[in-house]
Amino acid sequence: MKDETKKLKEENVELTKNVHKLELENTKLKAKLGEEFDEDSI
Repeated sequence: MKDETKKLKEENVELTKNVHKLELENTKLKAKLGEEFDEDSI
């Protein structure tokens, strides 16, 4: 059970990093398109 919890926590960390990276990329693309910069998305 501990191993499974550890694996899930590690997966959660990786997914969180990925989401953050995509949010930053999305913000940059929106800025390129001249849309309003959304500070809450960072």
